[in-house]
Amino acid sequence: MNSIDGYIDIFLENKTQTSKDIYRTVIKKFSAWLGKEVLSATKQNAWAYASYLKSQPGLKSKYCNSDRLSYASLKKYLNILYGFYNVLLEFKQIEENPFDSAALRKLGKVPQTKRRYDPIPVEKVKRVIKETESDRDRVIISVLFFGGLRVTEAINLRLEDLQKDKNRHDFLWLKDTKNGESVRHVLSDDCFKLLKKYVKQRKREGAKDSDFIFLNSRGNQLDRFRVREVFQRACKDAGLEGYTTQCTRVTSISKLLDDGRTPQDVQVFSRHKSIKMVMHYKRTTTSLKDHPALKLKY
Repeated sequence: MNSIDGYIDIFLENKTQTSKDIYRTVIKKFSAWLGKEVLSATKQNAWAYASYLKSQPGLKSKYCNSDRLSYASLKKYLNILYGFYNVLLEFKQIEENPFDSAALRKLGKVPQTKRRYDPIPVEKVKRVIKETESDRDRVIISVLFFGGLRVTEAINLRLEDLQKDKNRHDFLWLKDTKNGESVRHVLSDDCFKLLKKYVKQRKREGAKDSDFIFLNSRGNQLDRFRVREVFQRACKDAGLEGYTTQCTRVTSISKLLDDGRTPQDVQVFSRHKSIKMVMHYKRTTTSLKDHPALKLKY
């Protein structure tokens, strides 16, 4: 096999089309930066490219503007190149992998302002929802808070995903979740009423069952950047700063645990694969008067 494209195809085998597009772009950009045959890349080239990436601007869009590439993105790009060069190594096209260095792939790990993943104060949740500016925004933020959904799960909901079981109980059919599964999911009664009212409104406007529930002003699927903007504006109007959309999920899971629901029950709600993941949300700020050691007797 003489063509580098052939080895790229082998590397991308069994990956989704989205991943294929991203991985191929990363490899092509490195090749263009290198300015020579990718087979001739050295460890010095790898370090130089990592330093170059570190200086590059991050995501720029209407809703997001980062002055440099995040550590997560840098690590992802370097790991993609590491995997690609492993394929070349396996087929004996090179003698060593220039990206085979744990220190290299940690290059971008510098102190950053950490995202805030704290639960939102319970007394502020309804205020945040109230501060939204439209029915659509109010419904999607409610779904995040009362269903513990991830933003991508919420924006991927279609009208047909709001269903009833044989006992006429409402549920959401979540397709292709983060765990790669499709599951039935439940919201609170009030949230279901709000969502069903909005879905009826969408149907009166001519929406089909296969249409997305949440659309932008151009009639296309709502994207996560817009949801983030809506949420952060509502938080600001409610007197809260520094929270992200992930905090809605943290809030709902933490609230259930604080209310005394068992980790097993909460796992059904959160859809985590392990109890250990659920317990990451358990607050460790138990007051001394409620410390479990005080109830320990023999």
